[in-house]
Amino acid sequence: MQDIAEAWAWIGANSAAIQAVLLVFATIAAFVVIKHNAIVSRRETTIEMVHAQFGEEGQHYEGFKSFFLEVEEANQQLTDFAAETADNKLGRNILLRQLNRYELISLAMAKGVFDERFYKRWFFSQFTRDYERLSPLINAMRKHFENDAYFCEFERAAFRWNRKRHPVKYPPKWKVIWWVLTDRRGKARSALRKD
Repeated sequence: MQDIAEAWAWIGANSAAIQAVLLVFATIAAFVVIKHNAIVSRRETTIEMVHAQFGEEGQHYEGFKSFFLEVEEANQQLTDFAAETADNKLGRNILLRQLNRYELISLAMAKGVFDERFYKRWFFSQFTRDYERLSPLINAMRKHFENDAYFCEFERAAFRWNRKRHPVKYPPKWKVIWWVLTDRRGKARSALRKD
């Protein structure tokens, strides 16, 4: 009985310090929960956007790919679509729709609305390949409209992704060295052929 009374007396004497410690822990816990919820929300938003790729947006992308092949087969230049004419209006709209989609996605990743790591793992090849194909058109539009901001977020994301490549397709050098040291040379050779 005396031990319990001493414990209560000690708690009473140190109540201000105990309250401060509990307040700090509660604050940390609140920030952890908020951060976790933000991560989950960002992933859900990204997944919804990726899911849309397989619906109506996916049909638009298929239209974009088909049009792009038509342009290549006709030996036409993408730069011909920098300015709108009566002849190129439909094709230009298809190109602009895809460029604007990439710009919006890139901006959303830059601002933390979408989970860039997830999106990069899913769409790395498509995103970087399309940037390489569309960059002449982007540059022509910038020159035509005298505005260097056209599709700048898309360009930044593509440069960033090319600088730090896809983690599975282009594993880091330390991982390749580890594979060589642990006698997984086939995996290492496969990774080195991609460069």
